[in-house]
Amino acid sequence: MQHKTQVVQQATVTALLQHVAQLLEQDNPEQALQLLDRAAAGDSYLDNARGVCLMRMGRIKDAVFVFRRLAMRGEYAVDLRASPELITNFATALLLDHNLGGCRGLLFELEQERGVRNHPAANRLNACIERYRAKLGFWQRLWFSAREDYVHEVAIDFPPGDLTMPPQSPEPAVVHQQG
Repeated sequence: MQHKTQVVQQATVTALLQHVAQLLEQDNPEQALQLLDRAAAGDSYLDNARGVCLMRMGRIKDAVFVFRRLAMRGEYAVDLRASPELITNFATALLLDHNLGGCRGLLFELEQERGVRNHPAANRLNACIERYRAKLGFWQRLWFSAREDYVHEVAIDFPPGDLTMPPQSPEPAVVHQQG
């Protein structure tokens, strides 16, 4: 019975996230957040979507709080169960909060520690950081390399955040016996 309940819950969460995705495509993160706030809290897929909505509304500190709670274990350890999308969403929120060092640290964790290479969101973030760095003068680049804790206002050229959908459970196989 529990498997059936999980399948129903996954279908409900997936349908809700699809509606949120439509609202975000229509550039309506406020309405998407209202929809999510009416849903039960505690589902990591819905909480990730809340963080995405908050970023798109410009409520960056609130988004950082949501993603930190989802992606971190303790003060400095990234949760090993955190998906690459969750990590890149957190990195995006940190970048928008002018925390370049935190953003780059998460991207390093994803690429070097976990071996996730060429993730689309990580590539977008790295491209924005590189474009920012390329515009700096020599001394600014030197400062950039030495002091990531310095406030860097790196512009992004894409809507921040990606939604993730729960994995689809295969339907139980029906076995027909002949007899």
